[in-house]
Amino acid sequence: MLKSSISPKKFDRSISPLKAKVEGVLEPKYSADEMIYRQVFLQKLEQTRTARDSAHDKFNGIGYKEWYEQNDKAANSYIPLRKNPEDINIVTGTTREKVLTLISNVINLVFRTNFRAFDKEDTEEVDLGEAMGDVVERSTQVEQWEDKKIYAYYELATQGDVFIEDVTVDEVKVDKKKIRLSDVGDKFDFEGFKPEKTMRKMFSGCRRNLIIGTQVYLGNIYETDINKQPYIFTREVVPYEVAKSIYGHLPRWKNVPKRLRVSSLDESQWGLNWRLDSIADGMVEILKYTDDINDEYQLVINGVLQLPIGFPKPWEFDGYNIVQGGLEPMGLFAYHKSIPCKTKIDQEVLDEMLKLSVLKGQKSYMPPIANYSGQLLNRSMFKASAITNNLQKGDIEVLGGNPNAYTMQPSEFQLINLLMSFIDKTATGWTADGYRVFHDCTAGAQKFGDYDFWFYKFAHEA
Repeated sequence: MLKSSISPKKFDRSISPLKAKVEGVLEPKYSADEMIYRQVFLQKLEQTRTARDSAHDKFNGIGYKEWYEQNDKAANSYIPLRKNPEDINIVTGTTREKVLTLISNVINLVFRTNFRAFDKEDTEEVDLGEAMGDVVERSTQVEQWEDKKIYAYYELATQGDVFIEDVTVDEVKVDKKKIRLSDVGDKFDFEGFKPEKTMRKMFSGCRRNLIIGTQVYLGNIYETDINKQPYIFTREVVPYEVAKSIYGHLPRWKNVPKRLRVSSLDESQWGLNWRLDSIADGMVEILKYTDDINDEYQLVINGVLQLPIGFPKPWEFDGYNIVQGGLEPMGLFAYHKSIPCKTKIDQEVLDEMLKLSVLKGQKSYMPPIANYSGQLLNRSMFKASAITNNLQKGDIEVLGGNPNAYTMQPSEFQLINLLMSFIDKTATGWTADGYRVFHDCTAGAQKFGDYDFWFYKFAHEA
């Protein structure tokens, strides 16, 4: 449970005026205890975000959010803008190709989990185990996990971590009685038109949601086991109508504002305009907080508490409803090292070598020129078959010596090949060496390497 050191006498009750309106939405009628709880709760969320996004040695001296963005750019072969017109930006995309090769290798493997059920006397119930396997397989087909898992594998390879949330949802949407366009004529009543509508259930059941790493906040960044975290909360931003289709039945949904609005009634930073991070108009920020130790769950939508204090977890099993997959561990740390992180230096050196190679080729073909003629000259005079008049011997001089000296040397080609081999080895790990072998999988899983092992482990947990 959250504990507060704020006394009711010191608490500013102007934080949440009971009758204030923002965009026509009444603020919820919080009790005194709820107002204290809410302020302490929101402060805790902000402190967790600050602790994660501050500089860490494991992230090479930067915060997790910046670390995530760097990995994402490297994985997508991001080409920065030129600072000067003469600059040459070269990104070979080797890291991205290695990531896609690894994912292609893993996506073709068949990961199948076999269930075994036992009674109190430790007698195996074969039929029950097979039935459980059929239920899980059918659930996977219903939510089309085979089409979505590639994004989970991509996140795992490019960021080193992937988070999957297991939720039970009931989604509804407005279903209006259909009218043909041919029935809309001159006598159609536009002003009095009110379509017949009902609420239709779109989906009801279990679903696995992929949550990007920047939207997952762990209570202890030095705890390696996600099930031992003191608490976890996630952030999700969706359109207002989508959130309404899922959470519209909650009593305090009517208090959720659609957009921020400067208001004299909302002077405190903990008022109705509070958000963990900025969002666009018409969007909804959904924060899901879980404390497994105290069996506590809280849902905050656009700054509004949707559940009472001490509300229990809405699932029966122990632990959290989030699974974390990780690649290479970084010691006693909650996050893992990714492929772009490992190939970062090699990739940058390779890109720089290729950039210098292009510059040398350009200098060899179009060397810098000193003009002593006193005339205005242009580059076109150096093109093939160009004729330039009124020049004397010595009026033009090549700077930097013989241009042939700037051609690529065999040693430079060897260095480029060596760098590419380093990236190959770093990105593929032990796969080619076949150090690890597993016999409980199908479709050629006997050729697993170190990265394949972590994918295999994640596939069974998710």
